[in-house]
Amino acid sequence: MPGSEILHVYLLSHATGETAWRIWERIRAQFPGIKVQEHWRPNIRKPQQIIDVMRSASATRSIVFHSLVDLSLQELVHVAALESGVDDVDILGLGIAAVARLQGKAPSRKVGHRDNPNFISAVNFVEDHDDGLLPEELHLAHVVVLGLSRTSKTPVSMMLARHGIHAANVPIVPGRPLPRELEGVDPQRVFVLYKTPERLAAVRKTRLKHLGNIETNDDYADLNTVREEVLASLRIQAAHPGWTQVDTTRSSAEDAAADILAHYLERFPAAA
Repeated sequence: MPGSEILHVYLLSHATGETAWRIWERIRAQFPGIKVQEHWRPNIRKPQQIIDVMRSASATRSIVFHSLVDLSLQELVHVAALESGVDDVDILGLGIAAVARLQGKAPSRKVGHRDNPNFISAVNFVEDHDDGLLPEELHLAHVVVLGLSRTSKTPVSMMLARHGIHAANVPIVPGRPLPRELEGVDPQRVFVLYKTPERLAAVRKTRLKHLGNIETNDDYADLNTVREEVLASLRIQAAHPGWTQVDTTRSSAEDAAADILAHYLERFPAAA
């Protein structure tokens, strides 16, 4: 049955992909229990990126959501999707066309923060330093975001990029040492994301279900295992009193990013 297979959802955007992600989240809420694998593809600027996405999407049962406003890239997605047998959903296209028709005016085709070189640089930095990549460059980050799996490290980092902040994120994995380069980072720039064990276990269970793994007793989402991980994370924080904890138990990635941004600008006013 088609409904029992994993649905691969690709989210394409010129920028962070926040618009596509927010709309997709509301759509997904209408289909509880479906098995989903999300593929976030921000910073789409070149035709080859779209071709690569369609090649991957065509190999599985997939749908592509995109919030591209560059007309040539929009058209390429439509054509490539048709040729690849993949469904695509243009999130902004119909709205832009309707307003243009009623106003009798062509859209500017400007892409949010894309004209801001600080934003572009920040998005590139987040992509290059996601999930512990390039630890030797941690000293170049405006902020370093730490956290256990599913504490929203990447979404928070992308939200920070909207404000031109170069954020690197590093996973906390119990039993695995943190990059030694982290010791050379100003502790005022280090932020640790926290979720209560109960909330984190619930988020992980939901993630496993979306991936098609219904084994809710999996250690990854087991409450006792998660409690041990959270305690290990708290011990690491206790050993670094200069680091700042940010509670994401009930807050959105955007709220957590705003909290980090406020601390950052207060501590480094020259960056404002």
